[in-house]
Parts: sequence; C-alpha cells; structure tokens
Amino acid sequence: MARGLLLLAAILAFPSIAYAQMQVCAQIGCIDGLILRSDPSREWKDGNYTFQFVLDNRHVKCWGELPLKPCGEQSLKCDKEGVMILESGCALPKNQHGFGDIMIDRDPSKVMLRITHNNKPIVTKTIARVDYQKSMPNGAGCGPVCRSAAYNIFDTAEE
Repeated sequence: MARGLLLLAAILAFPSIAYAQMQVCAQIGCIDGLILRSDPSREWKDGNYTFQFVLDNRHVKCWGELPLKPCGEQSLKCDKEGVMILESGCALPKNQHGFGDIMIDRDPSKVMLRITHNNKPIVTKTIARVDYQKSMPNGAGCGPVCRSAAYNIFDTAEE
C-alpha cells in the first residue's frame, strides 16, 4: 500500500514539474520596418503627386493623382517594391480623398522623402539615423523579435 501511494505521488508530481519547466509562447506576429505617419486631418488637393525616397542608397519613386480611382483600383504606382502608401477615402466624396501612412518593409538606417504636388515640393523629410525599437510581442524567450520605427512626415522639424 505504501509503495502504491509513493507511485501515485510521483505520477501526480511529474506533470507539475514538467509544467514548471515548459514555456508557453503566444503566436503574435511582427510588423517589421519603418512607418512614416501622415497627418489624418491633412487636406490633400486634387492633382499629380510624386513620392521620392532614398532608403540608404536605394531610390524608389511612387506617383499618382487625386482624386483617387474607384475603390479596388490602385491610384499610386511605385517603380520598386518595398514601399506601400495608403490611399484614403475612395468611397468618400472626392474632396476627402488623400494619402495616409507610408510603410517601408525593409529597415533602412537613413531615409529621405520628398513629396511634390503638381511638380511643387510640399515636404522634404530626412531622417539621418532611424532609431528602430526591438520588441518581443510573445514574451521574453519567445520569437519573433520585431524591429520597427515610426516618424511623422509633416512635422516641422527635420531630423
């Protein structure tokens, strides 16, 4: 009988020992890269727009016009992959169409952005050293490790 109780105690103790050593990780993914935040209250005028980027030594050019094309059709085109500019308001009246945040899926250390409207510059933003933050959304010891940074496009200070 004593032997049976010892065996039962060992069986009951084993799962708690295994559980104490087991780490549970969630499965949250990462959004890596750089976000250049637009001002959601910004009024965008009708006309032609060009977005020119220098991402370290890589040049990317995107262009399009407002008002936007019907929903489901892309209004902006880029000559290289890795840059996505959000289009905003396709289902709204044309005077509410605009462009939103810009997502860069690589991690450049230096960024220059120049936006023109009808060939006239409206903003030039230079970030001499992008400060990426690391995060672990699933907890310490659980992957992945995310690297991301965000900057405002239309603030007055050049960085």
